[in-house]
Amino acid sequence: MSVPDPQPVATVVGNIGLRNSAEPFKNRGLFTVVNDITSNRLYIAEAGSNNVRVIDVEQIKELPPISMPWTVWSVEVDSNANKLYVTGSEIETYNAHLTYYDYRSCLFLSTIDPDTYKTISARTLIKEERRHSSGSSYPNNYRALAILNELTDDLYLLFDKLNIVKVIDAEVKEILATLAVGDTPVDIGIDSSLNKLFICSSGSNSIIIIDGRTLAVTGSIAVGQEPVAVAVDELSHRVYIANRIDENIYILDSQDEKLLDMIPLNSSPTGLAVDGNAHNLFISLSKEDVVEVINTETLESLGKIPVGDNPGKMTLDSSRRLLFVINMDGDNADRSVSIIKYD
Repeated sequence: MSVPDPQPVATVVGNIGLRNSAEPFKNRGLFTVVNDITSNRLYIAEAGSNNVRVIDVEQIKELPPISMPWTVWSVEVDSNANKLYVTGSEIETYNAHLTYYDYRSCLFLSTIDPDTYKTISARTLIKEERRHSSGSSYPNNYRALAILNELTDDLYLLFDKLNIVKVIDAEVKEILATLAVGDTPVDIGIDSSLNKLFICSSGSNSIIIIDGRTLAVTGSIAVGQEPVAVAVDELSHRVYIANRIDENIYILDSQDEKLLDMIPLNSSPTGLAVDGNAHNLFISLSKEDVVEVINTETLESLGKIPVGDNPGKMTLDSSRRLLFVINMDGDNADRSVSIIKYD
């Protein structure tokens, strides 16, 4: 009697090419994707361009992009309030001479109506004016990753070049705190019920912990070389940290803030997503062009799903068991979003 082949834990159900933008994807470390479960739309910050790409998940097709007046770095969605938050920057030069020029470097935060694409409000968070001359450093092109805690309505802006996080009241746009968070912070995970933030400090090889109530840094935990992504399972209070150089995943208890275990990968991870109800941890492995699925109860691999070239950031819709993976390619324009249906 023959044994039937095991059913795949997940399958690719759609692939959307993103080839027609005038600008290539740049600075891929801050390239972000978010899913609005209310409108069934996917928003993709095309870092280095002026566009937020928009995808209709139901019809699996791209809609017209949201164009901004400056270079886009990240996008976040507030499904409850039907708003988008977009960060971006601009460098303006003036008073040009043979040996120097003056410049103005700004970083912006805009609130966008996703139905009309119109700007609801805009704020300049950083404005730096300096003179650049021969031998001096080039102007800073500031970047910020935006993450929203929908339970507290706090918006966290992570500045990788300034090594800080700014905490902003999303409703009134008031800056509540500015905190130092190690060297080269690149990602944030939130345990909303505990009101704790976990920040990947890539250059410091650590996770920085922030108390969302007091807005104070409460701890720093070493987690191997170059942590690049973090995902939080709020049901089990487990924090998963991907380390690019060590090629592994550390598991942290978000309640007592202690390391619990480590998952070896033998490949460099570039993105994480977790569904606590399904007990699935998704890991994008860019060198293999796959997403690996790990059972969070047994920590065993359930298989690898081939996607596009150089998969990176991910987001999911846990209610419909859909995972969205950004495939960033390398040198060419073959960039896409893979849509995966999982059990």
